[in-house]
Amino acid sequence: MAKKKGVSSEKAKAKEAKKAKAEKKAEKRETKKTKGGSARPGADDEEDLDAILEKLAKEWEAKHKVNEETVAGPPTRRANATLTPCPSGNHLWFIGGEYFSEDGKAHFYNDVYRYTPEKLILSGAGNTFHHYRDFWVFDVATHSWDRIETKIKPIARSGHRMALWKHFIVLFGGFVDIGVRTNYLNDLWLFDTQEYKWIQVEFGPNDRQPHSRSGFSFLPIAEGVIMHGGYTKTYDKGKRPVGVALEDTWFLKSVSRLHSGDPPLTLLLRMSLNPKEIKWEKRKKIGYAPSPARSGCSMALWAAKAQGVLFGGVSDVDKDEEQLDSVFYNDMFGYQTSGNGRWVSMNLKKKKKMGGQKKEKGKNPAELRKYVEEEEEEPLSDDEANPAATPMSPAEPTPQSIFAMSDDPDQPPMPFQRYNAMLAVLRNTLYMCESLKIL
Repeated sequence: MAKKKGVSSEKAKAKEAKKAKAEKKAEKRETKKTKGGSARPGADDEEDLDAILEKLAKEWEAKHKVNEETVAGPPTRRANATLTPCPSGNHLWFIGGEYFSEDGKAHFYNDVYRYTPEKLILSGAGNTFHHYRDFWVFDVATHSWDRIETKIKPIARSGHRMALWKHFIVLFGGFVDIGVRTNYLNDLWLFDTQEYKWIQVEFGPNDRQPHSRSGFSFLPIAEGVIMHGGYTKTYDKGKRPVGVALEDTWFLKSVSRLHSGDPPLTLLLRMSLNPKEIKWEKRKKIGYAPSPARSGCSMALWAAKAQGVLFGGVSDVDKDEEQLDSVFYNDMFGYQTSGNGRWVSMNLKKKKKMGGQKKEKGKNPAELRKYVEEEEEEPLSDDEANPAATPMSPAEPTPQSIFAMSDDPDQPPMPFQRYNAMLAVLRNTLYMCESLKIL
């Protein structure tokens, strides 16, 4: 009997606890009613869920908080970063890069700098080497990153280039280092920024295409994208791989046809989504083109003059498996984008000596509108042979390559020779930051 009484006693206590809990909930609902609130079934559960979501949101914000600081100088030494004019402001965005220290270690960065004439803002960290295939979008208003996930996307790679054309991000080329050999690519992808999807452009067997490459110039204009130069390797059976610098120029455009009733400029204002209407056109070498062939020559669009500005680069002579000779440059060239395109040399003018006048203060050598002199020559050979057929042979550095070390007070200062320089044109001023030269 004692055992039964114990069980009965426990049941009674459980009922009392349950009753007390119910009374407590009822009292809470009554309190809400007196305050003008309305009680409804499941309200407590919804409150608990809201609290959990609020906690998770706070944790996410704390983890992804953007820390900003004003720094006194430029970013640390590095190469292969990006320098991009802000589409909604008068400043530049500097992102990422890599640096090989004297102890043989490779340092990779994912920090972000914003440059204005008054200050330099920093946020970010670093990482280790890896071929990535992730895709991110940076919000210039909130200074935050968001990862874009798609089922179809390009393979992991390095050394490729991207350009914004209309509402598409165009990706071409690059390389994949699998350890045994380096595979260079010439695939073409379009990312639709309106539909958030990748589209691979397929070409027919009779369509002309650029040779696979990395480290080339990629310049978007209103009518398409211009590509110049780059670097690749030839693999012939029984022979060692040979590095080749490319000097060809290509134009990527839409070949969609006008329809009856369309205005004459429709073709220039519209780019087709149909991959079959995207074609490569090889440009003839007209004017004073960069010579010798080189890779890592950066190009930025000078929109006010409708031309690209190309700076520097490197020519490599792959003599044998143990020796690679490199010649670096700091010369400048312009590529006029109208018509069939034309190359011109761009040299900084010496300051004129004016008798009886006060000596002018030094001006920014990167201000194109004040110092640039364009020189045109007769058209060069129209030979359209495959530029990868023979390895390049670098010539001696041009006279411009000694300007950085010149003692002539009338000679405007020049940046040192380098390749993969970060270039951007903002308000008719050319900006260049960092890059790499092997000493």
